[in-house]
Amino acid sequence: MPRLLLSLIALPLLVAPVTAQEWTTWRGPARDGLVPAANSPKVWPASWREGWRVEVGEGYSSPVVAAGRLFVHSRRDPQEIVTAIDLASGKQAWRNAAEFMIEKEYDVAAASTYASPVLLGADLIVRDATSVRKLSGQ
Repeated sequence: MPRLLLSLIALPLLVAPVTAQEWTTWRGPARDGLVPAANSPKVWPASWREGWRVEVGEGYSSPVVAAGRLFVHSRRDPQEIVTAIDLASGKQAWRNAAEFMIEKEYDVAAASTYASPVLLGADLIVRDATSVRKLSGQ
């Protein structure tokens, strides 16, 4: 199973578009994976520089971004973890873990995270192995 590894490259370049348009759900506000031209950089750099890198675990869910934080749902057996990462520093702002015992040999589809978190106002909604969780006010 692939490791989910987040890397931001040229962080100062990327923070401006993110703050202008928050991605609170899978593939962005329109769920199409596109950044409007008005929110993209006017000039792209000749080369990229890695801003920070964070290992968060296994999974297939997409990160979402709002209020200067990146939220990602991943798995480190036997836990499913929701991590909030500060966009400016790459430091973990908070982490919420729930333990789920899954027999990977028998239930490969349930052995990882697939559903991306969704931000609804101050609530972060996460679909984990057995339920839907609401993480509020963190």
